[in-house]
Amino acid sequence: MRSFAIKPQVSAGRSSNGDMSLLDLLDVLKRGKWSIAFWTVICGLIGGLYAFQLATPLYTAKSTVSLQSRKESIVDLASPVSALGNDLFTINTEVETLQSRGLATKLVDKLNLVENPIFNKALRERTHDPDAEPDMLSGVLAGLGFASGDEDQGPARTEEEQRDFERTQVIGQLLKALDITNEKYSFVFHIEATTTDAATSARIANGLAEAYVEDQIAIKYEATQQATAWLTSRVADLEQELEEAENKVKAYNATTDLLDPAALEILNRQLKDRRDRIADARTAARLAEEKQTRLETALASGDRSEMATIAQDTRLDQYSTRLNVPEIQTAFDQYFTRILERARFEARQSATTVATLVQSIAELEGQVEQQSGELLKLEQLEREAAASRQIYEYFLSRLKEISVQQGIHSADSRILSLATVPRFPSAPRTAIILAVTMFMGMLLGMALVLMRELRQNGFRAAQDLEAATGISVLAQIPSAPVTRRRRLLRYLETKPASALAEAVRNLRTSVILSNVDKPPQVIMITSSLPGEGKTTQSMALAQSFASMGRKVLLIEGDIRRRVFREIFRLDTKSGLIKAITQDLAFSEVVHHSEELGIDVLAGERSTVNAADFFSSGRVKTFIDRARAEYDIILIDTPPVLVVPDARVIGQLADTVLYVVHWNRTTRVQVEEGLNAFASVDIQVAGLVLSQINIRKAAYYGGRYREIYAAYDTKYYRN
Repeated sequence: MRSFAIKPQVSAGRSSNGDMSLLDLLDVLKRGKWSIAFWTVICGLIGGLYAFQLATPLYTAKSTVSLQSRKESIVDLASPVSALGNDLFTINTEVETLQSRGLATKLVDKLNLVENPIFNKALRERTHDPDAEPDMLSGVLAGLGFASGDEDQGPARTEEEQRDFERTQVIGQLLKALDITNEKYSFVFHIEATTTDAATSARIANGLAEAYVEDQIAIKYEATQQATAWLTSRVADLEQELEEAENKVKAYNATTDLLDPAALEILNRQLKDRRDRIADARTAARLAEEKQTRLETALASGDRSEMATIAQDTRLDQYSTRLNVPEIQTAFDQYFTRILERARFEARQSATTVATLVQSIAELEGQVEQQSGELLKLEQLEREAAASRQIYEYFLSRLKEISVQQGIHSADSRILSLATVPRFPSAPRTAIILAVTMFMGMLLGMALVLMRELRQNGFRAAQDLEAATGISVLAQIPSAPVTRRRRLLRYLETKPASALAEAVRNLRTSVILSNVDKPPQVIMITSSLPGEGKTTQSMALAQSFASMGRKVLLIEGDIRRRVFREIFRLDTKSGLIKAITQDLAFSEVVHHSEELGIDVLAGERSTVNAADFFSSGRVKTFIDRARAEYDIILIDTPPVLVVPDARVIGQLADTVLYVVHWNRTTRVQVEEGLNAFASVDIQVAGLVLSQINIRKAAYYGGRYREIYAAYDTKYYRN
């Protein structure tokens, strides 16, 4: 079993590669101009209704303040509150300060906005006339069952709680009415207040500017008061700490016998001198001890030559030349003994010197350590006293400076301009609202038109159908300018030069030339679904073959609906079923149509399932008899996606024509229909694009206008 897959379709309004070109897009928008205009007008009316009827006029007043980059200084004294900087962080901080809840709270109290019904909804409700009609928006919301989002749904409040609640609500409404902006690359701030009352807007804008400046002065004054109180207390504490530190210095001096730093320096130099001398003394002691050891070693060996060498004495050298004389030997030994005793004495003397120096160094180190500790403690006490004095004097000086600054504080900002009462409302901006809503309506209309175009899944040109299926389109048949099929017979008879007739002749030629050696004799015409024009094409093609002098038989293969009797006004009850089951002669069952010049065999009601009926061998025998009797046999079958009859009848046909309704039959329907034939190995010879609406085809513009432009020429007489 084969399967059929449609290739990627070239959708209507797109170029051959599947992408919508700019010209195609313009054509689509042009076709949808009335839809675009409709949505533009509708949205414009909605915007106008809002701007002129529903929207409440709002008035905006603006005051301007500026940070002072140059500070006036009466006296050069440091303030307890530093001046504001001029960097971006400071500017952003001041913007947040202007729109802070704390400043808004002060403004609410200053202007008594709790008693202003513009901001206090509870006050408006208390003073509302119960007989007054509600506003339009409230009425619409109430009618739809929506309650106002500001209604209090909580438990009952006490009078004080209600006042606090109303005050909180008013502060929130005030913050919504304010807009603080900073002029780019400057220290200028704009304060805008927007309310439903022009005078109230001006009062709020000016009140916030004044409250902002007053708040800066109040902050400095409060900081000065706090600094004065704190410094007064701190100076008293520091004075007591200074007195205690000085008393400690005096008491220590009175109880300790201290050296001055110069005497301590002398001790340090003496200590350094002894440390330098002890190194030499230790070296001398080591050398004396080594000499003593060598002399004792030489004496123990008894070798007088070695003893003379180690002793390194001139007299011993002289004695060593005459050691063979006993008297000389005795003198040598006595003299060597004196040298050894002298070496032992020198070693003891050197060791004593080292011990003396070590003891002296230890004593000096003890004196230096003691004197240094006592001197360091004294210096520490003196430094603490000096530091206490310095801090005390600084705090005392700052206390006097801040005390004299009270009353000379100035704000870091100044008011450049006060707000005036606006004469005209700032909102709603009717022109902008109308322009925006109409523009949005135009965009909505364009989006809907494009969405409708992209969702279109039909075929508008033979090239699109061929590209999607890979099967040739044998003809493009325009729709007949008649509304009933009975009138179609008259139209085909009286309009042989019409665009419909010429298109059918083109189909006839394509069918004949599809196999020149053996032109098809039995032609089956079908479609995906009902109403795609296959019956019309069958009658028109039969009339076209008859005009060539061919003997044509048109068979109604759709025995379920049976429309031929109504179209051709047949009175006989005999038809296709009896012709097949009873082997009746064609002259007994066919009807000759004078309008079309063809024989017509209508369908009959059958008690047997239609698909089972056409599967019988009698049907094939009947078709073989028809081949011998007629030149062309056309079979109008049911839609292939509705019933299986067409797939059964297609086994007997020489060629199969598949009708596709222009701009209506979808890709999926065509694909499923062709797959149905492919599943039973029936090859569709060609496609027929039928029911083409020439006026709409030209309306789609672009290449569709070029494709169907020929139907508007003088070649046709419709």
